[in-house]
Amino acid sequence: MIAVTELVQQVHRVSRALSRAGLRHRSLAMTGGEKDDDKRARSFRTQADCIKEGVDLLVATPGRLLEHLRRGSMKLEATNAVVMDEVDVLCGECKLFLRDRRKTPATPGNNSLQS
Repeated sequence: MIAVTELVQQVHRVSRALSRAGLRHRSLAMTGGEKDDDKRARSFRTQADCIKEGVDLLVATPGRLLEHLRRGSMKLEATNAVVMDEVDVLCGECKLFLRDRRKTPATPGNNSLQS
């Protein structure tokens, strides 16, 4: 989870470079913030479709991640770790994320938070 879209895109570019270099994995950059309603809806649907196909690494802004969790297009049952970059910037949104996450039923598995 990364605070701003530009950093999400940068981390995703590095992830794709690692994949091309031999560390094969599926990654997805997930951000929101589109001003146009149609673009926002298309972006969300595309991201939801990619999540359904499965990803190994998800790089996301907190708002878009929460939106997918709230709408049910994403679940964290198979998540092994959540890494938060720039935690000092994320603190406000992180509290919202954790509070919202606690509202969803707990599931068995190895879910951990790392900063």
